Amino acid sequence: MNRILLLVIAAFLLSGCIHPYVPTIHQGNVLSEQQIKQLKLGMSKDDVQYALGAPVLQNSIEPNRWDYIYTVKKEQKPIQEKRLTLYFKNDKLYKIDNVNYDATTAK
Repeated sequence: MNRILLLVIAAFLLSGCIHPYVPTIHQGNVLSEQQIKQLKLGMSKDDVQYALGAPVLQNSIEPNRWDYIYTVKKEQKPIQEKRLTLYFKNDKLYKIDNVNYDATTAK
């Protein structure tokens, strides 16, 4: 009886030493390489939104800048951020800033 109690207590105490499972957390716009390759300078805002979906951030102060942001938080690792910023002039795409937003993002 004492051995069983000792084993139960030991198992209970050792279970506190195990790291709990922390799921990977994905937030923002998940874009594929194919979607990003559809972007062409001169596209209208409607065409861009049709190809990529609505941006995470549309700045009310700077309405001609759209930010597509994707973050991943994996267990015991720092947050990874990927950003695609699009700039428009006269409702046409004129500049694309792609910071780490590549094909590996959607995988």
